[in-house]
Amino acid sequence: MEKERGRFLSIMIALKIIAYLLTFYSIFLLFFVVPQFEPGIVEETVGTIKKEFENIPSWIKFYSLVDFLLGVITVWGVLKWRKWAAYLSIALFILGIFSSFLVSVETKGINNFFSMAITALWFWAIFRKWKNFI
Repeated sequence: MEKERGRFLSIMIALKIIAYLLTFYSIFLLFFVVPQFEPGIVEETVGTIKKEFENIPSWIKFYSLVDFLLGVITVWGVLKWRKWAAYLSIALFILGIFSSFLVSVETKGINNFFSMAITALWFWAIFRKWKNFI
């Protein structure tokens, strides 16, 4: 018998994939583009971007890369109906809450609210199909 993912879980997986593509782009900017900015024609914009990235702790690059890789593995595991992927997703969520308190961001409260809401939807989508996971 073929396991049916359903629309809701499929939409949530698609949204996760889009989110991780955007995360990959952000990590690319963080590692390769921002460090190479030099003052020039767009000096004001570059200064603003550098100022924003100066407030980010040094460990955030490594954390972002590890979180991205584990997140991609989680999505792959959910696509393959693996329970460990759901457990890994829970662990990443908890780790994300702790790490967000270590990073000083002015909009931290609203970001945490949206993150929790999306994560709750993700867990609900998985829970609805839990009997299919092995």
